[in-house]
Amino acid sequence: MLLKRFLTSLVLGPSIIAAVILLPGYGFAMLWGFVILLGAWEWTNLAEVKSLTKRILYVLGVLLSILFFYFWKNILEFVASLFDRAEWLQWSGIMDWWAIPVIIFWLVIGVKMKRNPTRLLESKWSTESRLMIGWIVLVFSWMFLRRLDSFWDWQMTLYFLLLIWIADVAAYFVGKRYGKEKLLPEISPGKTVAGLYGALFAGLFFSLATALYYNYIIKAVIDFAFLSLVTIMFSVNGDLLVSLMKRIRGVKDTGNLLPGHGGILDRIDGILAAAPVFYIGLVLLHRQYVG
Repeated sequence: MLLKRFLTSLVLGPSIIAAVILLPGYGFAMLWGFVILLGAWEWTNLAEVKSLTKRILYVLGVLLSILFFYFWKNILEFVASLFDRAEWLQWSGIMDWWAIPVIIFWLVIGVKMKRNPTRLLESKWSTESRLMIGWIVLVFSWMFLRRLDSFWDWQMTLYFLLLIWIADVAAYFVGKRYGKEKLLPEISPGKTVAGLYGALFAGLFFSLATALYYNYIIKAVIDFAFLSLVTIMFSVNGDLLVSLMKRIRGVKDTGNLLPGHGGILDRIDGILAAAPVFYIGLVLLHRQYVG
């Protein structure tokens, strides 16, 4: 299993890095959108949607949502022109405000999983509620990672992805070596407190090294490191939510597309929760230091 995991990562890693560096903005948006649609297909299985037609309609719904957010500014300009209301164009920047309810959603999910995981597992989750959760998770992760790639250069997108991957790898190996106390055994028996500390330590080192390389001032170094640590904490929530959905569904992996890793959702679960937090954190830091 570990060998398959390594070989798959050996192929995926350089491919994704090359895509981030070489693809134009619309190309990255399309690629990330395709990944999200694959994740939407897997989510229909987690939600126990058995009808092929309904699974396809759900994926199409996610696709239409992605297209709506991608062309939001164009849609707004068109509607404003129809009603001759140029002042409506000021709402073009409303997309960033979506981060508030999305982050609150992830905070609530994290608190509920921590406080009473058994109750969550024993609750009768309707297919509709699971599909709605999937829509929120998938669509907004696409939107904020796409905005990250659009409004910052490719280095910041690459940093974000490497941060999540480094934290994930550190959590795995530190947890294997030193993990005794389980983080949330009811939801994810493999995750340990030591693994979480390993992820945070590795992320801290990576963030400090990156900030110092780009010659950030000391306060900015501290703020950037803090944002990176918060991002890692939220990525754990994404990992745990997908694990929760898998346990409710009674499956080990979300799919079998990636040898050694499982499905697409097994690979991007941390990114799903972390992307909105990292993006809006950068927006706030930019306003603080640039204005």
